[in-house]
Amino acid sequence: MENLKKLVYKIFKYIIYISISFFDFLICINHYKKIKKNIILVKLDNIGDFIIWIDLANSIRNFHKKEHITLVCNSSVKNLAKNLKLFDEVITIDQSLFARNIFYRINKIQILSRYCYQDLYHSTYSRDFIVSDCLVRLLSSRNKYGFFGDNKNQSGFLKFLSNKWYTKLFKSSEDLTHEFFRNKEFLEKLNIPYIKLNSFPKFKNKSNIIKTSFKDFIVISPGAYDHKRIWPINSFVKLINLISNQYDIDIFLCGSKADKKIVDVIEKKSKIRNLQNFSGITNLLELIELIRLSKLVIANDSASIHIANAVRTYSICISGGNNFGRFVPYPKDFDYTPKTIFNKSCLENKWECNKYHKCIEQVKEDDVF
Repeated sequence: MENLKKLVYKIFKYIIYISISFFDFLICINHYKKIKKNIILVKLDNIGDFIIWIDLANSIRNFHKKEHITLVCNSSVKNLAKNLKLFDEVITIDQSLFARNIFYRINKIQILSRYCYQDLYHSTYSRDFIVSDCLVRLLSSRNKYGFFGDNKNQSGFLKFLSNKWYTKLFKSSEDLTHEFFRNKEFLEKLNIPYIKLNSFPKFKNKSNIIKTSFKDFIVISPGAYDHKRIWPINSFVKLINLISNQYDIDIFLCGSKADKKIVDVIEKKSKIRNLQNFSGITNLLELIELIRLSKLVIANDSASIHIANAVRTYSICISGGNNFGRFVPYPKDFDYTPKTIFNKSCLENKWECNKYHKCIEQVKEDDVF
């Protein structure tokens, strides 16, 4: 009975997704002359993935110095994307609204369907059907390049359909490799030289939350986009107390508005004087500058770890094995490689979690300290 329910749900989902993609096609048909532009990059991943991807964008910018480059990105990285000075135009998409709000979807499709491009690059390896691949389909471009990728974010059937919306799909040489190498491989397939940013740009409107204090501080980010990656609250509290008792250093709790509930509980339970809560107060650019100025970052497998590497700040990543090897651990020969803490037994057991055993909870405070 349970298997039958799952089958019915899957069939229903397929019908809805295919109907939406057909609906998209009808919306983007118009009789107006399209405005011609050169290159469009599609990168709808969240902050951490976007940080890692910036070197790929920099390489394309250097290769196509005189071309007009448009970026379609996640709304969470809007200000960062605009301040990087790599793109001539930035169009943002709220993935949740695009997938669930028909009026928002129509509006964005109408905006994007006004233009036509020479080349489209979509380098995400784990493509999804209802947002990124549907966007690739409706965007008018002579050439559309992407990765064949895996089935993590869509079924084999939906991927079979969306594969046809690309001019060229590249097959990766390895199933599991760090995203830095995956991005580099994408450039190699395009015969574009890989050019790493010499240094991550500094942003003028940096945080004003550090006023007159000249004391050293560390940043702790207890949140994560995926709740399965979040280390238990009590573990963070114990770690903070250990640090406070051992070192004369300020501790800044940081996170998005979505993380605020968790961070507030940690602040309340910690009860130490040198702890400050900035969750939900800082924007992305301010967080980047805070991390740049900090002595150390401690976080789950989340954006803060990748920001720390980009701005050359030492960091400790607490991992429960999600996408292990793809985002963390970093390659050992990288500068300012995050120190990834994980349970070795869980690694040996191939990260087999259940409701009685969560690999992220097997990491102890003393392991991190």
